[in-house]
Amino acid sequence: MIQDRVKFLIKKYSNGVKSAFASRVGLSPSVIENMVGIRGGNPRFDVLVKILTSFPELDANWLVLGERRNLNDEVAIGNELREYFAELSITEQQAADSLGVDLTVVREHLNGKPFDEESAEIWSETFGIQEKWLFSGKGNMFKKIQGPININLESLKYVAESRTGYQAEEIRKLRSQLAELDERIENLSAQNKTLHSDNAAIQEKCEIMLEKINKLLSR
Repeated sequence: MIQDRVKFLIKKYSNGVKSAFASRVGLSPSVIENMVGIRGGNPRFDVLVKILTSFPELDANWLVLGERRNLNDEVAIGNELREYFAELSITEQQAADSLGVDLTVVREHLNGKPFDEESAEIWSETFGIQEKWLFSGKGNMFKKIQGPININLESLKYVAESRTGYQAEEIRKLRSQLAELDERIENLSAQNKTLHSDNAAIQEKCEIMLEKINKLLSR
């Protein structure tokens, strides 16, 4: 039922707080309560539009009808995921371990089993794949990187150690280069502090000299 799907969205986007979800989508709390509360009424068209507009990653067919893609789409998505793992030399077992699920769960999705809301969220958080893509196969497969990139060198070390041959060597080289860049940034930051201090001292000396010049000129 559509009410169950809205309840899932409230839990996902607002930690289960209906009033917070109502505020986020620009609706009054009573509208949300009437839809997912005891009354369980069907939402108006304008309510659905506001929800879909607030969360563009949502699939309208899923929200309104609970429909998924056809079988061919499911298989195509599974094949793309399989190719993605192959490019990174990630085995099905490694993917399962990263997701915290059984190996059979990963194989089912790679073979075309549709993603539900919970599994799509876990795959999205683990591998950076768009939830909307997992549902529909449309748009960009991967999330865009937003804000500053926070590089965890220890994570890179773990990744390097889990690979073999050429990939492992390349990752180790990149990790070494990142460590050097990190050290250079720290050095530049320290130099910047020193320059700032020197600049303040020079400024003070200039002010003293100007004061002396003004005194001489006033005689």
